Formats: sequence, C-alpha cells, structure tokens
Amino acid sequence: MKVKILQWHAVASWTWDAQDETCGICRMSFDGCCPDYFP
Repeated sequence: MKVKILQWHAVASWTWDAQDETCGICRMSFDGCCPDYFP
C-alpha cells in the first residue's frame, strides 16, 4: 500500500522551560517581546 500526501498543514507550540519569570537579558517577562528586538 502506498500513500501519497497531497497537502501538509503543520501546527506547533512551544513554551519556555525556565524557573524565572523574567528574561535575564532584557528583564521583560517571557510572555512578552523584547522592547528592542522585534521579529
């Protein structure tokens, strides 16, 4: 039996695995963006 994939829609999720609530570099919470660097 062969399977041919016609489309692929991938979805992913990630979280920080840190004990702190804030970033050590910019001192912002991990849920927010760095104030100086936007993607």
